[in-house]
Amino acid sequence: MEYTWDILEFNNEIPQIMDDNDFKESVKRRRRYNMSEYTGYIYPAVIENSLVYRCFIIAEDSFAEKYRYIFIDDKILRESSDHDTKEITLDEVRNTKFIDVIDKEKYIVGERIFDIFKEKVHIRNKNAMLRVFPYVKHSTPKLHSGAFLEIYSKTREITSNLEGVPKRIADELYGRKHAAFSCLRIDKDLVVITGERKGKHTLLKEQTRIYFDKKRSYYFVHNAATGFWEKEEICKQFQYERETKDRLIDGDLFCGTFAERYIPYAIGKEIVKGNRVIYGSILAQIGFLCAEQAAKTNKRLYKTILEGIYDGTITEGRLSLPEIIGISGPQLKYLEGIDIPYNLDTFAKCIKDREFREHFPDVKKRIFAALVYSSHHYDFEGYAGRLDKEDLFSAAKTICSIEKADESKRYRLASELLDYLKMRKRYLSYIDGMRDDDPFYKEVKAFGEVPINIKPSKIHDAHNKLGDLISIITRKRTIEECDKDIAMRKQCEADEVEYTDGSFSVLMPSDAKEIIREGRILHHCVGHGGYIEAMARRECRILFLRDNSKIREPLITMEERSGAIVQCYGFADSINKDEKIRDFINEYAKQRKLKIRAMTYLA
Repeated sequence: MEYTWDILEFNNEIPQIMDDNDFKESVKRRRRYNMSEYTGYIYPAVIENSLVYRCFIIAEDSFAEKYRYIFIDDKILRESSDHDTKEITLDEVRNTKFIDVIDKEKYIVGERIFDIFKEKVHIRNKNAMLRVFPYVKHSTPKLHSGAFLEIYSKTREITSNLEGVPKRIADELYGRKHAAFSCLRIDKDLVVITGERKGKHTLLKEQTRIYFDKKRSYYFVHNAATGFWEKEEICKQFQYERETKDRLIDGDLFCGTFAERYIPYAIGKEIVKGNRVIYGSILAQIGFLCAEQAAKTNKRLYKTILEGIYDGTITEGRLSLPEIIGISGPQLKYLEGIDIPYNLDTFAKCIKDREFREHFPDVKKRIFAALVYSSHHYDFEGYAGRLDKEDLFSAAKTICSIEKADESKRYRLASELLDYLKMRKRYLSYIDGMRDDDPFYKEVKAFGEVPINIKPSKIHDAHNKLGDLISIITRKRTIEECDKDIAMRKQCEADEVEYTDGSFSVLMPSDAKEIIREGRILHHCVGHGGYIEAMARRECRILFLRDNSKIREPLITMEERSGAIVQCYGFADSINKDEKIRDFINEYAKQRKLKIRAMTYLA
């Protein structure tokens, strides 16, 4: 069958999922949230004998169908609106990020299209798929793209492939049952450790096993749909078994196997009823060359590499450490005492960038400048008025001076400098368009110069003074523009975000005025410097930490961004010195699965 755009148009026999008005309303509803990581919207249809996922790209208030994923027999085709059709892999479909329009609100429609799928679609392993579909989680329609792709991947292979696996391991796989999350020595040089893999959209659980002998390791997963054991790369397990990274195992179990050499570098080693090591750390060293190298060179860098592996930002096991971070072996010594940025890809590009080399010829200072840029990458690019690389290069003299400061001051000064540069850019833009009858003319003219390069000792004062001025000239407009969006966030997110342990609470602001009040009372920059706008645009989340006995009094302000607490300051940008507050923040972060990338306690 030849697939063309015309052939795949809907006909009267096939019910459309929703009419155009419903679709547009669904799109608008989702656009109220921060969906910048997604490229478009998707929903399923059955066309003749094919299951088709229609993909739409949204531009302003209009939408257009750009291409379609077509599942027929044992093929996956992608057809674009310019009539180009090609066969693609399952991974190519997975790597395209879409918002699925068919959610629980359209559950009945989803069931209707599923009935048509069962009757008409010709697809490989369809019977195996139909056995798995009843295990789709109840809140997810069966042909939701995520659920379907998970089931499709589970049933893509009906035969087991154990080529190259030693006979004693293959016999053990099918000849012996093991409980999940067990550890067992089978022979003096053979160990098996089991886990359990959970589906994202289905209720199925699949056991995983890793065997270690003298020469190597072998990773298997028991396919719940086919009943066969299948080989996979160790590195893939981090996509599915998140709990692996925290699992403690007795290090003595690995004695006599090839994994024994990785035990000394399994960070977080504890002496609890034996030599306990972190299992995920050992597997990372086995599956990723960069992790093995980092473990032997730099403890801080190793932690960052592990985070990248656990979170799926590092997926290529064969890349070396220099290839990952862009720094040669001899230059690794310059990373001592530096918190390596989470955004390693951006960091490596900066290190190799010709312009960075020109403005920061000294390697040590270039590493620090790349750190500053990559740590605040999303602050630099994206929206008009934000900083770009040229702003950073213009402040190169100050950046180089900050690099000389001791570790306790270095990152605070860099963060304040970036805030200062952002406010400076807004300030210069404002005065360029200022008229003589501007109500703030006198205050602005009296402020004086705002140099781009300043001494590190002057950064704090310059930052606060400029922040006060920016607050004056933007407060009214900011309140008007952002109040509604911040109030909406409070209404939608408070149940998930707010938290209390009886002594302390984390609260969300109800409007822009509360954020301004917080900054004014605590004498820090949260009431200006772009934080209110960022909160309204869902780029970050401003949180108030309060003492329950004085719930109305500001105590500590936190900024959450990209799944992490990145700032945590009290009065005049002071660091918390109360151990109880530190423990409360740690528990809050654990409850919401947030990382902590800010100093939350100073002894």
